[in-house]
Amino acid sequence: MSAATVARPSLRRRIGSAALVRNRAAVVGLVILVPLLVAAIVPWLLTNADPNAQDLSSSLLPPSWAHPLGTDKPGRDVLARVIYVAGPTLIAALIVALVGGGAGWWFLAGPGALTSSVAVTGLSLPGAAVLTLLGVMVVVFVLVRVVPGDPIAMMIAPGASETDVAALRARYGLDLPIAQQFFVWFGQALHGNFGISISLKQGVMGIILDRLPATLELALLALGLALTWGTFIALLSTAWRGTWLERLIDGFNGVMLAVPDFIWGLTFVLVLGVLVPLLPISGRSDPAIDAGLATQFYLVEGLLRGKLAFLFDVLKHMILPALTMSFPLA
Repeated sequence: MSAATVARPSLRRRIGSAALVRNRAAVVGLVILVPLLVAAIVPWLLTNADPNAQDLSSSLLPPSWAHPLGTDKPGRDVLARVIYVAGPTLIAALIVALVGGGAGWWFLAGPGALTSSVAVTGLSLPGAAVLTLLGVMVVVFVLVRVVPGDPIAMMIAPGASETDVAALRARYGLDLPIAQQFFVWFGQALHGNFGISISLKQGVMGIILDRLPATLELALLALGLALTWGTFIALLSTAWRGTWLERLIDGFNGVMLAVPDFIWGLTFVLVLGVLVPLLPISGRSDPAIDAGLATQFYLVEGLLRGKLAFLFDVLKHMILPALTMSFPLA
C-alpha cells in the first residue's frame, strides 16, 4: 500500500473540515443546533418545571425569572412546554438528517455508489422525496409512541378504572405492537382516514380541510415576503460585492437560514407581542369585526369585496407567522 493511499482519507477529512468551516450557514447552524439538541436530551439544564403541571393561580403570567417565557392559560410553564414538544421533534429531525445523509453518501460517494444511469434515474428527486417522506413518517410515528405521555389519559375521565383504560386502549389499537400500529395507521391514511381528533372530537381530515384556506393564504404571504426580502438582500450583496458590507450581509443571511422557525416565532412573540405589543399573537382577525364572509379565504374575499378595514386587520394578524416562515426561505 502506497503512502498516497494511506494519506488519502486524512486529506479528505481535512478538505471536508475546511469546507465546513468556510460555510457560514453550517457553522451558525451547528452553534444553534447543538445547544438545542442538548436541551432536548437533558431539558433539566434549562428548567426543572413540570411541562404538564397546571396551576390556575399562575395563569397567563408574563415572562419572569421563574417563568422565562411566561405561563399559558392552565398555568403551565411555557418554556417547559416548548422543550417538551420541541425535544422529540429535534431528535426526529436529527435522526432523519443522519439517515438521509448516510444514505446519500452510500449511494453517491460511498461503497454503494451507483454507476448505472437506470439506477440513478430510479433514485431521482421524486423517488428520493417518497423515500424521505416514508422515513420521516416512520421516525416521527415511533418517537410519538415512545416519548412520555399517554393519549388515553387525555381521553378518559379522571378516576377511571384499569379495566376502562385497557378497553379504550384496545379500541384504538394502542395495545398492539408499534410496528403493527404503524401499518394500521398507514393503511387508513392511504384511504384518507386520519382518525378523530382527541381534543376537538372531529375528523382529522375535516379539520385539515377547514384550516386549509388559512394555511394557503399564510404560505403565499410568507413566500411573497421571502421573495421580496431575498431579492432585496441579493441586490445589496451584489452592489457591495467585495466589501465588508457583503460579508456582513452573508453572515446575517447565514443566521436567518440557520435559526429554526420556532426560534424566530418565539422571538417575534416575545418582542413584538409581549415586550412591545405592536402586533396580535393569536387569531386570524379581531372578533369584534363582523365581515360577513362566505368562505374562509379572508384575504381573497376581503379584497374582492373591498372590505379594506377587515383586510388590514387580517394582514396585521398574519405578519408575525408570515415573517417567521419567510426568514428561512429568504
